[in-house]
Amino acid sequence: MNKTARARNCRQVMASTLRDATPSQSATTTDKRNRSLLKAFLGGKIDGRDFRHADHVRVAFEILCRYTFPDALAAYSAALKDIAKRAGNPGAYHETITVAFLSLVAEHHAIGGYANFEAFIADNPQLLSKSILERWYKKERLLSDVARKTFVMPEGDRLWPEPGSNKR
Repeated sequence: MNKTARARNCRQVMASTLRDATPSQSATTTDKRNRSLLKAFLGGKIDGRDFRHADHVRVAFEILCRYTFPDALAAYSAALKDIAKRAGNPGAYHETITVAFLSLVAEHHAIGGYANFEAFIADNPQLLSKSILERWYKKERLLSDVARKTFVMPEGDRLWPEPGSNKR
């Protein structure tokens, strides 16, 4: 699905969900706040000290409403790298955590067809837990230097040898 079709789909889902409801001031305010947060995030206006895990999840949801997964990932990771760099800690960016979390949000978002973040997170509160990735990754693997620099696959039975190994 291209970027325009994905955005149209998110708007259509939202419109159909809200069609029979009386528009509320809080829903409009929340939507504006979410758009404003995404704009600030993508525009390099977010201070890392004020950007919590729940904000990461909210921005991930909003960006996935507007972009294909590859485009969302590129924009999301670039913005997070920028936040870390501006905070004076470029090493804070973690590739595996970024890709894995965005993948989880994308999967849950695609399955549920959610109209807004509030409905999404009400059905998926487990995504607000930073430790959710421990379901797939051992802590030492997730915290490794290689996982910080590049995406590493989740744990599991390996049918293939470790990278760099000559075994088949």
